[in-house]
Amino acid sequence: MTNWTDKLRISPELAARIRDGGIYALDELNVMYEDIAAKLEPADAEALRGALGLTSSAILDFINPLIARFPQLEVSDDEWEAIAVTHRRRRNPG
Repeated sequence: MTNWTDKLRISPELAARIRDGGIYALDELNVMYEDIAAKLEPADAEALRGALGLTSSAILDFINPLIARFPQLEVSDDEWEAIAVTHRRRRNPG
């Protein structure tokens, strides 16, 4: 089975950086939604949630082929959360 990464000359370390960027992006979308959903009308919050679902799927479609190519990049849910938390701390120190 081929994926977009098959012809990409990339090290596992660079692939991990791309994976982490995808995790950061998903986390940012979730944080944004949590911050504003309660301020929206219910129908608008639901529409935004649907759009975010599509966006999240696209991000996963982007990073999952890297994980398939480099199985060592597979992380548990706890490790995924730790990557997101590390990013949040860097973004908002203190």
